[in-house]
Amino acid sequence: MTGKYLLNAVRSWALWTGRRRYIEEAFSAENACFKWINGSLMEKFRLIASSLYFPLSENYKGINDALKDPWVDSVYADIASELGTEPAPLYPSGQSYALIVTHDMDRIRKTYQGAAAALKGKKYFSAFPVLLRDCLAAFLFPARNSYCNFGRLRQLASDCGVPLTLFILQEKTDIRKLFKLGPGNLFGTYSLKKIKVRVEELLDGPVEPGIHPSFTAACDARQLKKELSSLRKIINHPKTADIGARNHYLAFCEDTPAIQLESGLLYDSTMGFNFTSAFRCGTAFPFCLAAGPGAREILLELPLHIMDTALAYRSVDPDSGSKIIGDITDRIKKTHGVLTVNWHFRYINPSEEKERYGLLRSIIEKAKKDGAWVTTPQAMCRWWNHERQEKTG
Repeated sequence: MTGKYLLNAVRSWALWTGRRRYIEEAFSAENACFKWINGSLMEKFRLIASSLYFPLSENYKGINDALKDPWVDSVYADIASELGTEPAPLYPSGQSYALIVTHDMDRIRKTYQGAAAALKGKKYFSAFPVLLRDCLAAFLFPARNSYCNFGRLRQLASDCGVPLTLFILQEKTDIRKLFKLGPGNLFGTYSLKKIKVRVEELLDGPVEPGIHPSFTAACDARQLKKELSSLRKIINHPKTADIGARNHYLAFCEDTPAIQLESGLLYDSTMGFNFTSAFRCGTAFPFCLAAGPGAREILLELPLHIMDTALAYRSVDPDSGSKIIGDITDRIKKTHGVLTVNWHFRYINPSEEKERYGLLRSIIEKAKKDGAWVTTPQAMCRWWNHERQEKTG
């Protein structure tokens, strides 16, 4: 383990405390924080770093005890206790936990998917009519296509009275990557220019944008900058000035944090699983993924805990899905963490995805009932990086 991971673990703890003294020492040029770290604390910070920066693969399909709990957050508290301090109020109005609701907009047209599901269910005679119906709707009558959910997303925000975040993909069809990326890349890509007005209408309301870097851009600085520049050029909206990312397919490599920091992104929210719902990094709090030489130049990670497709992979009915959600929410409430969820844009459809949509509504309604802070990644980053210290000192 190199020194940068250990230092970023200390920085993550300092940000969790919200105490200016620890934060200034952790981000100082001479790393003054190491003056008060004794042997016992050093081992705890090494343990934290091993979890935050060396997680299991995004495609891990199992579940184990280490993933069921945000155990890193308990270690944060142990360190604070050993130093005779405690964290500043975690949220603006003393809320018990926070919720961030996000939506990856990777597909906006349903084409082959319905027919594929029919074949999988051995409904061979209905596959072709379903394919014909969906393709006609996708290309001739987009308002009838069940993946085209601009209006439904706006209605969700209005009905629930909460802000939402939309991660926008700019992926190009690449026949060479058919076997790696699947038929979705061949038939499902979209032109951002053609939906510019509809996206801007969402941003005029309580929807915040983020970038959904393509599979290649996760580890390619030039490609990420190109996609980021294109997004801001096409979507000429003030909300695109200071955004973060969640990589397509949750792709990530060793260079990703540095690439994202260099690109000027505010945060990343890729650290979750494709096939299970758990605490991949062992925490329910934002943490320092990377830091630059500038004063408080920070790339935060907002770890992802629950994703609709991963939930569907693990559960076969709404009851088991509700249990998984309930268990994770209860654990986050105990540590007063941040629950981050992702419901894909294509599934924000209560008519065709009643059960999946209902689970999302239940998460939001429970959070509101609990008095949680339902917020956006940008607002959380502003609070965690700056406003919290300005308020508490």
